[in-house]
Amino acid sequence: MQQNNLFSFARFGVLCKQNLIHNFRLTITSLIAFCGGLFILLLAIQIVNGFRSPDGERFFFGLFIAIFSITAIICTGTAFPNLRTKERTVSYLMLPASAFEKFLIGFLGRIVLFILIIPLVYWAVYNLEGYIVNLFLPVFSFEGQSLNLPENNLRTETASVRMGILTLTGGLLLLIIPFTGATVFVKNPLVKTLFAVAIIFFFNLFLVYFFLEIMKFQRYYPTTPILFVRQMEDGLLALIIGSMILNIGFLVAGYFKLKEREV
Repeated sequence: MQQNNLFSFARFGVLCKQNLIHNFRLTITSLIAFCGGLFILLLAIQIVNGFRSPDGERFFFGLFIAIFSITAIICTGTAFPNLRTKERTVSYLMLPASAFEKFLIGFLGRIVLFILIIPLVYWAVYNLEGYIVNLFLPVFSFEGQSLNLPENNLRTETASVRMGILTLTGGLLLLIIPFTGATVFVKNPLVKTLFAVAIIFFFNLFLVYFFLEIMKFQRYYPTTPILFVRQMEDGLLALIIGSMILNIGFLVAGYFKLKEREV
């Protein structure tokens, strides 16, 4: 094995160029479809509400979270499309690039670019649609929104900062889980990933119900701090550390699963 078999800037540049050529038309079509679908959705919501003014920032960010979550799961859960058929898999694995380079370009294209592009597109379509409706229907009062994140009204500044970090790491986990599932499952990776997550979630929910309601463990509610968790700030820090470990763990698992296919 050559020393530069893991990563080469020249080889990675060629791989990026190839992906851009092959996926440019599909990417542009998908963005146009996303913009058109979002525009129609916003218009439909306003028609149903009788063109009453939306609740400003609250409606803007509430709808953004819903749209971002759904599209993120779909985008990342359909990563590595060349692994879905035997013929395309062989051709993909035979590309003169390392598994790390293939995994990295998938990560950049499906996660990093998604995080950078989708919020900007959503903000632009949301404001454009509102101004257009206000232009043709002056009775509709529209207030343009910015991309500034809403403030966390927590009791301390430390808690607010940590809640913001937890939002970022938790949101990143929302993208990384289906992205990893796309490397693990060959057929219908998105459906199988969501099914596996649902099974794990309900199993843990059942365990909580079993110990609290059936075993009556709520009678032993601790009155002293658990490990280093003494207040809300410590709990948020624990969740941040846990989400970061999960993010790294899923990425490592996805990389080695992709590398395993080359063996």
